[in-house]
Amino acid sequence: MSAQGLPVPEWVVLGRSIYESFIKEAGLEEKLDGILTLVEANSLATLEAYKQIEAIFVEAPLSVAVRQLAEEAYGIVAQGGMISVRSSATDEDSAGHSF
Repeated sequence: MSAQGLPVPEWVVLGRSIYESFIKEAGLEEKLDGILTLVEANSLATLEAYKQIEAIFVEAPLSVAVRQLAEEAYGIVAQGGMISVRSSATDEDSAGHSF
């Protein structure tokens, strides 16, 4: 878009490796797997699973390294104003899912 002369705001990517580091460092993998196993076994309703997973992510601590990366990214794009955050599944933007 910028090559066509359209204004494109500054942007950064905190990619899959950062997400995976967060999951590992916060010890979330077993908790998430446990919830998803219950959903697959029809022992837990999807809405309840969503609420539990949301709580796990909200309550999970960010490591110093991940927090620093997020703060650096914010500093690049914020420029004293608001920012937009786009979140997607780890493979959502892969060639197999791209249009």
